[in-house]
Amino acid sequence: MGVVALFLCALLASGCQSGGEARTFVGFTFGGGGHTFSCEPANWDNSDGHFQLSGGSHQDPTYLMLRGEWNGDLGVPILLEEAEIAADGQAGSSRLVGGNVIIQTRDDLITHGSFDLKTKGEDGREFVVVGSFVAKKSSP
Repeated sequence: MGVVALFLCALLASGCQSGGEARTFVGFTFGGGGHTFSCEPANWDNSDGHFQLSGGSHQDPTYLMLRGEWNGDLGVPILLEEAEIAADGQAGSSRLVGGNVIIQTRDDLITHGSFDLKTKGEDGREFVVVGSFVAKKSSP
């Protein structure tokens, strides 16, 4: 029974759906107070030593984009260079103070990872953003 439960948890964590299609998403906390957000689909692109993770699109009420340099190593913090976050119901824009992404697993099509960062709003308040993602390789 325990093995079956472990298998089901692993299947859910991998983002699998019926038909073998991967469900891609970014989920994160923003603004304190236990507010959580998610956006779909999630796309991963890396070329020339850089990466970009994007969840949703600029037209969506909840959107996330992270950029930085990446040499292909797994399991190590990657310093963020740029971040854009729109969280439904959270007013104003913010700028990146600092943060990291950790790529946990990656194959030819799907990348799994997590991130933590801090932003500073126009009013001077700082917000911690913590999340994870399952992203599909962007089409060339």
